[in-house]
Amino acid sequence: YRYLICSTGSINNKYQHARLWMPLNEEPPSQQPDIITLTHTCYNVVSGTSMTITNGGKVPSDINGLCGYAPYFKDASGAYLQLTVGTAGFDFPFTSNGSDSVTEYSAVLHCTPDEGLSDAKYTILHKGTLDGLAGITVLISGADSNAPRIQYGVNGTYLTSSPITLDGSPISIVYTYKKDSEVGPDAKLYINGALEDTNATMPTLPTTNAILQIGANNNTNHFKGQIEEIIFYDV
Repeated sequence: YRYLICSTGSINNKYQHARLWMPLNEEPPSQQPDIITLTHTCYNVVSGTSMTITNGGKVPSDINGLCGYAPYFKDASGAYLQLTVGTAGFDFPFTSNGSDSVTEYSAVLHCTPDEGLSDAKYTILHKGTLDGLAGITVLISGADSNAPRIQYGVNGTYLTSSPITLDGSPISIVYTYKKDSEVGPDAKLYINGALEDTNATMPTLPTTNAILQIGANNNTNHFKGQIEEIIFYDV
């Protein structure tokens, strides 16, 4: 499942308008099992710049990703990747200088959760305050009650999918947001290409940049499985 970009001008490739592109498919320095890839790379395709995604120290890369290698998250302390604050151009979809909040963006995430998950929360991505409350949170919730669902939240307001089956199959998540949209609700959540939930409005995004963690929320509620190719578009 892919995100389709439509424009009146030329479209160079599927990453046009990508303000944050995290392929997460770097080959590890050794082919031995459980060798940790210490860092990954995040690209701002719009500006042509990049920065390092650090490793919490417990995330190896597995050859069995959707497109080659992919980080494997072990549901343990330190099992997360992190994009820190402080580099210009990598705050999106937040703004880091107190300017007006972003009014349009889309997010695309791919993950393959392990079978048999049974905890209440498994974080796919969190960008926001260290208390885990403010900002953007993408997670699987409800596995402890045999009703796992994908949720995409902004400042505690969530769009929620219907129950999903955790059988080791990959999951594609697409979230789109346009403030005061002329064609339907402002926010939409798609799972594996199907529209799952909408909201007429969503809370305003922060105007102060914050740490982005993949596979955890402030090193808690850790994911278990693979996460790869996370993209934030400015359309």
